Amino acid sequence: MGTLMTSFKILDCTLRDGGYYTSWDFAPDLVDQYLRSFQGLPVEFVEVGYRSLPAKGYLGEYYYLPVSRLEAIRAVLPETAKIAVMVDEKNCASDQLHSLMEPCRGLVDMVRFTVAPDKIDQGLALAGIARDMGFETGVNLMYLSRMDRSNPGYRKIAAAGDAVSYLYLVDSYGAVMPNDMREHMRWARDLFPQRLGFHGHNNVGLAFANALVAIEEGADIIDSTVQGMGRGAGNLETELLVSYVNARGQDGLIDMSRLADLSSDFMQMRAEYGWGMSFPYIVSGFGDLPQKDVMDWLALRRFSTASIVRTLQSGARPGTTPGTNAQPDDLLKMPDLELGQPVVLIGGGSSIAHTLPAICEFVSRKGATVVHSTLTHVAAFASLGTPQIACLAGDEALKLDFMKDQAKHLAACVVSSDTAHAEMMLASGLPVFQVQTINDTHSSSNQSPMTESPAQLALGVAHTLAASPVYLAGFDGYAGTGDGEAILARETQGAFDDFMRVQPDGHLISLTPTRYDVVQDSVYAYIF
Repeated sequence: MGTLMTSFKILDCTLRDGGYYTSWDFAPDLVDQYLRSFQGLPVEFVEVGYRSLPAKGYLGEYYYLPVSRLEAIRAVLPETAKIAVMVDEKNCASDQLHSLMEPCRGLVDMVRFTVAPDKIDQGLALAGIARDMGFETGVNLMYLSRMDRSNPGYRKIAAAGDAVSYLYLVDSYGAVMPNDMREHMRWARDLFPQRLGFHGHNNVGLAFANALVAIEEGADIIDSTVQGMGRGAGNLETELLVSYVNARGQDGLIDMSRLADLSSDFMQMRAEYGWGMSFPYIVSGFGDLPQKDVMDWLALRRFSTASIVRTLQSGARPGTTPGTNAQPDDLLKMPDLELGQPVVLIGGGSSIAHTLPAICEFVSRKGATVVHSTLTHVAAFASLGTPQIACLAGDEALKLDFMKDQAKHLAACVVSSDTAHAEMMLASGLPVFQVQTINDTHSSSNQSPMTESPAQLALGVAHTLAASPVYLAGFDGYAGTGDGEAILARETQGAFDDFMRVQPDGHLISLTPTRYDVVQDSVYAYIF
């Protein structure tokens, strides 16, 4: 590699890209520290989030960036840094952009647009409007690894001139090789008159290597995030890029003590949210597969790494055996249980710990069947002399091998409609069966490519047993707003909604505190 040029700009997009893990909510003190840390650093732009039109579901402050928040950011951010925001092209029509961005004049310096290769016309239209409003503009051209150089849209970008201030090549899947990166940059430099940028994901650990290649080939601006915080496997670390500039001595010795303190705080967040390179992201990167699916599967916490990797390679769903849907006949046998009796569904929530004696007394009085949606609390109910069934969603069956003694009292296990663990389940000696889960096509619980959720399986058992009523315990819900918890909450609420819609006489009554929208009672009211 030749002598590297370091006359490039840095754009830090931690709050925007990192928001995929926090639903775009960040603690105010952390944000203030983050903004102040750029004092004296060679970071020209700080992309502080999305500017968006209203969308369904909860998305936090840095997804919408109210004017009051932008004003507060401007008051804290060092004057040497400019503010950038991102607009997702697919969520904003040309006739909506002016009203969306008009309140931001004087606060925002640059607007960037995410643009798929087949949406270049729309992206350029948005960039032209933003340029006419006085903003610098960026077009983030996605899917670099799939770049088709015959795309006629690229000629349109070249002809757009200064409507696009920066044209970014985005390694969406994080697996472009450095030699390919060099070819892409040389081709782009020959074709496009605009200043070029690079946004790299780190699925296979090449974000920094590709950034260096881009710089050597004349990139004008490089994206990075603190601790690499970003969607899926994350991004090039700002600490690494700033340290590189510092080592090159371009701007004299840089005081990075503030950035060091900030990095420590984000390391704690990294431990909590788990972004960064991992085997599933490596496989998705080399396979040119979306990181969102991997994020969703990991967030559900019910699939092993092996199951996710197998899924990515085969195109099947996590927990399934690629290439076959056949199941042993024994899996279809229903246990001999009385129909029409009360059922208590046990969730994995912590409320079970302090209500356990009361729940056991309630079950005994009612003569209810206990259905465990997970194995979390199976051992706690081992001495209860009532029929019990355990639901094994995803890779939950793998735990049975370590819980043979605690699970001896189970009458049966329920598995997903397609599972990779059928043979192992039969080997456990427990009766194993499947149920028809309730899947309303209009419900949020049916919008996931995953196998059935724990709640869906448990409710499927209740439906199969014609249970009435159906009591819930330990379905506490989720207090956090992180992407993973939001997915789990929507999935479970959707399962409850489906059940109540299809079986309105099968009332769902929660005996323990819950955040879900179901009838709320107290277990103590039944046993006092």
